[in-house]
Amino acid sequence: MGFMSARSFRQIATSAGESYLNKRQTMRDKIEELSEKASKRGAELQEKYNTYYDEEKANINNFKTIATLAGEEYVPALNSFVGTDATKLKVFNNVSAEGIRKELDKYKNVDTKTNFIEQSSENISKKKEELDSTLLNEFKIPPATASFFTKGIAEKGMQEIRQSSTGNITEGEAIDTNFTAGPGMGTDSFVSQKNFSDNIDYYYNTLKTPRKDGADRLVKNDDGSQVYDIAAGQEGTIARIDKQAKTIIENGFEGSLDEAIANVIEKGNNQNYNLPFLTTAVEGSPIDVELTGYFNQFKDKKSTSQMQSVIDELKERGLMNKANTLQTELDNFIKTINDEPQVETDIEPEVPTKVKPRPPKFGGGAEGKAKREAWDSQYGNTHFDDGTLMSPAQQEAWKESQAKKGGGKSKKAIRRLVTEEGN
Repeated sequence: MGFMSARSFRQIATSAGESYLNKRQTMRDKIEELSEKASKRGAELQEKYNTYYDEEKANINNFKTIATLAGEEYVPALNSFVGTDATKLKVFNNVSAEGIRKELDKYKNVDTKTNFIEQSSENISKKKEELDSTLLNEFKIPPATASFFTKGIAEKGMQEIRQSSTGNITEGEAIDTNFTAGPGMGTDSFVSQKNFSDNIDYYYNTLKTPRKDGADRLVKNDDGSQVYDIAAGQEGTIARIDKQAKTIIENGFEGSLDEAIANVIEKGNNQNYNLPFLTTAVEGSPIDVELTGYFNQFKDKKSTSQMQSVIDELKERGLMNKANTLQTELDNFIKTINDEPQVETDIEPEVPTKVKPRPPKFGGGAEGKAKREAWDSQYGNTHFDDGTLMSPAQQEAWKESQAKKGGGKSKKAIRRLVTEEGN
């Protein structure tokens, strides 16, 4: 057997190289073809998901409408009646609130753990997962078609398809499963959704109106929010509504600010409307969490008077159980402090050069008072009210001023008159 000539070797090598490149190009073409098919199939499955989503959302809205007519006490019976079969809701089409309640009375004692709204929302999520899986399983490179030379291209190409928008179903807007039906139509405290919409419209377009410039364009704040002009003589009304809306959200109302405003206006128009959040907070509400946090901060500083102020605020908010629990904790804490041996130390704590400004001088009720007292206790003798650290000379001047009968110079005067050198 003789040696292969250089020319023959080059021809074979060239042929092998061309074959290698052709196989890789073929695989790239196959990936591109699969990508196009995946995109088309993805659009089909997306349409299928959208149809399913719209149907489930319509069923949920129908359930909420029927529950609102019947009233909150009939929601368990409605869940028992419908189970997971939304078609049963059609029975109540064009039926009065009284007729709905009469039918649901038959299901009041039926024990069920089904929550139609939550189950429907879960079904939507499962449908997305199902269609995602379908799309990904339909488009795979068969192992036999991917050789050693093209395996890398195949794996990378399929990964790009899976990670692209064509490889996943776009999920619809999340369904709000937090729902309270209310008292029911025909009761003294029933309020229709139209009432709430009218209340919001009244607030934003009568009590105050959107400001426009000379070119009839809406005027916006720096953050993009709308600028409003308050109607003449309505400043007090707006202030009351805003304050009460803030209060009910603090007390545990779970709706948006606009929904809070609508509820406050409804209460003003209809005294039979039940809005307990105006006077009573619930445990775990924002105000409960905030005040409990202040209590613990004041405890760390051994400020028992401020701890008591927090307890008093909790009582004003109707959180009696929490107030009683913290009162016991405070009483025991005071005993512990009194029993502790007093240890003198020469170590001075590090004073920050800049802190948060002092809370506003007026307003905020007991909570505002507690915040001001906390700031004064920690920074009152070392910082100006804007949070800037006083110089040693200014701190000394402030202490001397405070010691004077009837009070001496204000912090503003000390800042102006006393330099860092003490002149």
